[in-house]
Amino acid sequence: MLHTNQIGYYGALLLVAALAQPAAAQSKFSTVYAFNADPSAADGRLPIALVAGGTAAHPVLYGTTLQGGPLTQQCTSGCGTVFSLTPPSPAGDPWTETRIYNFTSPADGLGPNTLLLAPSGVLYGTTGAGGTDGYGTAFLLAPPSSSGAPWTKSTFQVTTNLEFWIPNNLVLVNGVLYGVSQGDASGTFFSLIPPNGAGQAWTFTLLLSLYPAFDPMVLTPGGNGVFYLTSNGTVIGKCGNCGVVLSLTTTQPSGAWTYTLLHGFGGAPSDGNGFSAVALGSGGVLYGVTNDGGTHGFGTVFSLTPPASPGAAWTEAILYNFAGGKDAAYPNPSVVLDANGVIYGTSSNGGDPGCPLYYASGCGTVFSLTPPASSGGAWTEKVLHAFHAGNDGAFPLAGVTLALDGTLYGATTQAGGEGKYGTVFKLQ
Repeated sequence: MLHTNQIGYYGALLLVAALAQPAAAQSKFSTVYAFNADPSAADGRLPIALVAGGTAAHPVLYGTTLQGGPLTQQCTSGCGTVFSLTPPSPAGDPWTETRIYNFTSPADGLGPNTLLLAPSGVLYGTTGAGGTDGYGTAFLLAPPSSSGAPWTKSTFQVTTNLEFWIPNNLVLVNGVLYGVSQGDASGTFFSLIPPNGAGQAWTFTLLLSLYPAFDPMVLTPGGNGVFYLTSNGTVIGKCGNCGVVLSLTTTQPSGAWTYTLLHGFGGAPSDGNGFSAVALGSGGVLYGVTNDGGTHGFGTVFSLTPPASPGAAWTEAILYNFAGGKDAAYPNPSVVLDANGVIYGTSSNGGDPGCPLYYASGCGTVFSLTPPASSGGAWTEKVLHAFHAGNDGAFPLAGVTLALDGTLYGATTQAGGEGKYGTVFKLQ
C-alpha cells in the first residue's frame, strides 16, 4: 500500500485549478512525456508539481521533479529540476521537454515540490529541503528576456523552523506571496513581500502559528482576504490527528491574523482521515478529499457548505466513499473543479488490483465526480483512467491541473516504459 500518510513530502500539493469546458462522455488518455531513469542522462525523476500555462490553442506545461538533473557529490540522485513541456507541431509528434533549472546542491535547494505560474510568466515554487538552514526554500524563476537565454533564479531564504517536507504551495494575492509550512512543533502561515528595487531582499513575515493544528496543507484563497486550509489536527472528542479544516482571516484594525476551526474529521467509518487541500466552488462551498478512512477505509470526497449567518457551523456532506479494488483508493489531497462543478482528482492506489509494482493495491487512478442533476441526489463517480505501470506510468502523488481548453494534465512518479521513471500525461 502506498498512500500520502506513508510517503512524507512526496505526498501532496495543490495544483492550480482553471475553468474548463464540459467533460466529454469518453476520456482519451495519452502520455505526454516519460522521464529517463538513467541517472547519467541528467533528466528529471519523480515528477510531482505541474501547472498549465500558454493559451488554449498552444498550452505550455511547467513542472518539478523531486530528483534528477546533473549528479553531484552532494546529490547522488540529482537535486531535482524545473522543466517545461511544449506541444508538437504538427500534432502527433513528441512534446518537447526543456529543463528550465537544475538544482545542483542542498544549499541551492533540494527536492522542488510545488510550483505557481504568475500572470507575468514568473514561476514561484518551494523545495522540500536545503537552503541556508536545511529547512527548504522558496524560489523565483524569471523567464528569459530573449530567445535562448536562460531563466533567472532567485532564492528567498525564509528562516529556521520552517519546513517544507510536507509539500505546501505559494499563492499570489495582490502581488504578495502567502504560504504555509510544517514548521517545528506547529504549523506556520507566512507572507513574502517583493522588494521595492532590484537586488533587494524579499520581506518574510511570520503571520500566524497554527499550533496545535500542525502539518498544514495547501492554502486556498477564498477572496476578501480569507484563506482556507486543512491540517493534521485534532478536535476534542474525535480521533487523534484525523485532520481539521481551518479558515484564516485578519482582524481589524490591528491586522493580526487568526484561524477559525470549520470542521474536524472523525476517521473511519465516519467522514474520513487524512488532511487534504480544499477547492473553492460556487456559493463558497469547499470541496476536498480525505486520504484515508470513510465507509470502506479508502478515503472520501467531502463538501463543506458555509452557514447562512456568520459564526454558525459549516455543514459537511460526504459526496463519495472510495471502495478500492477497481475503484480509486487513497485519493491524493488536491482536487480541481470545472465550470460545471465536476470534481477531478487522482488516487495513489486502486484501479488495477494486478498492478505489477504493488500488486495488492493498484497503481492509481484519475477519477471524476459529477454532481447530481437535482439537489439531494447522488454524485456519480467514474474512474477515467487506471494506471498499469506500463507506458502510462504509475502512482500519481498529486492531483491534476485543468488547461484552458479543458484538458486534464497530471504526473505519475514511477514507470512510463522501459528505462523510464515517471510520466506527464493528459486526458481529453
